[in-house]
Amino acid sequence: MEKTRKKLKWWVKLLIILGSVIVFLGVVILGAIAVFRLGVNDYYKASEKAFVIPGLKEDFVPQGFHYDEEKQWFVVSGYHAKDKASPVYIVDKKSGQTLKKVNLATAKGKAFTGHAGGVAVYGEYLYIAGGGKRCVYVFSYTELSEAKNGESISCKGSVSVSVSDEDYVGVSFVTVSGDRMIVGEFYDEKPYPTLQSHHIQTAAGDMNYAIALEYQLSKTAEFGISSAPTKAYTMRGKVQGICLSGGKMYLSTSYGITFSRIYEYDESRMVSEGEMEILGQKLPLYAIDSASLVKEYKIAPMSEEMVMLDGKLYVMCESASSKYIFGNLIGGKWCYKTDLSKMK
Repeated sequence: MEKTRKKLKWWVKLLIILGSVIVFLGVVILGAIAVFRLGVNDYYKASEKAFVIPGLKEDFVPQGFHYDEEKQWFVVSGYHAKDKASPVYIVDKKSGQTLKKVNLATAKGKAFTGHAGGVAVYGEYLYIAGGGKRCVYVFSYTELSEAKNGESISCKGSVSVSVSDEDYVGVSFVTVSGDRMIVGEFYDEKPYPTLQSHHIQTAAGDMNYAIALEYQLSKTAEFGISSAPTKAYTMRGKVQGICLSGGKMYLSTSYGITFSRIYEYDESRMVSEGEMEILGQKLPLYAIDSASLVKEYKIAPMSEEMVMLDGKLYVMCESASSKYIFGNLIGGKWCYKTDLSKMK
C-alpha cells in the first residue's frame, strides 16, 4: 500500500510539473500574441491577407519582392536558411497560389547561395541585390519565366557598385519603377556599419547613415542599366526596401523582433544637399528626411521589400520562416495588403 502511494505521489508531481510547463508556455505564447498583435492593431485592421508567403516550410527566408504587371504575378526572392541554392518564387496575383520555385545558380552552374535581399525586373532582366558583394546580379527574366518548377537559371553577369574598399555602396535592396532603379545599403551601428562618408547630417537636422543610388534604365544599355548612377540619396538606417508610387517614396525599416516602420515621403519635397563624391564621381545628393516625411506607420516585425498595387501596400515579411518561427503566432505567414489611409 505504501509503495502504491509513493508511485502515485511521483506521478502527481510529474503531472503538476508538466501542467506548470504547459501553463507557462501558454502564457508566453498568449503574451507574445498580445504584444505583437495588439501593438499594431491598426495595421491588421487596415490590412487584408493577400497570399501565403511561399517556401516557409522549405527553409526559405523571404527578402525581395516585385510585381510584374504584365504577367500579373509576384516575384519573391530570398535565401535558404541551410545554405542551399537561393530560390525565386512566382506567385499568381489573382489566385494567390505559388506557381513555381526556380533556383538561382552562378555563371558556372553551381548553386547561388547569396542573400538575395532584393529583387526587381526590367524588360528581359532579373536583378538580385548582391549584398556584401557590392553589386547587382543579373539573370534572364525570360529564363525565369520559362523555367519549370524546381529548375535552375544561371547568372548572366553583375553590375558593380564599388570602386574600392573606401568607396562603395552595399546593395541590400533593389527596386525598379519605370526607367528608374534604386539600390541601397542597410545600416545598423555594430553588426552592419557603413562608410563614415555615408554618415550625413541633412539641412533639416536629421542624422542619416546610409546611401542609396539611382540608375537610369534603358533597353539599349548593357544589362539594361546605365554605366553610372545619376543621383544619390542620404537616408536613415535599417532600410530593408524602397517602393516608388505616385510621387511618393516608401521606406521599409526593420531589424530583429522590434516593430517595423514604413516611412512615406513626398519626392517633390526632397531637399537637395548639393553634391556627393561617390564611386569616383560627383553626384547630386538628395535627402530622404523629415523635410519630406508625410507619415510614419508602425507594422508587424521583420518587414522586407514592398509593392504598391491598386492603392494598397503589399509587404514581404520573414518572421514566419523556419529561421525565426515566431511570426507563425502573429499571422506572419501571410503577405498582407494594407490600405494606409485607414491607419491612424
